[in-house]
Amino acid sequence: MDKLTEELKGKMVIVRSYAAGVYFGTLEGKEGSEVKLANARNIWHWTGANCLADIADHGVTGDKISRTIDSLILTDVCQIMPLTVKAIENLNSQPTWTR
Repeated sequence: MDKLTEELKGKMVIVRSYAAGVYFGTLEGKEGSEVKLANARNIWHWTGANCLADIADHGVTGDKISRTIDSLILTDVCQIMPLTVKAIENLNSQPTWTR
């Protein structure tokens, strides 16, 4: 874990990966451009927010968010932001999107 992200360890974050897209979950670790998240969900499609900063601040509206994954490692991570309490409540209340 590097100094820049050490303060986020154990907190809920939103992460953008070049290859895998956007996820949110609890930050467990970071090495280089790899991030490990616990209790993670993929935000496959969203409305009600213009960018990830908006999602990190207040969440989304009626969107496509995957089921929770116990743990995952994302590669090629280019963005990590902490979630506000409001965003955490909003995102956790979103129904699971399935096909």
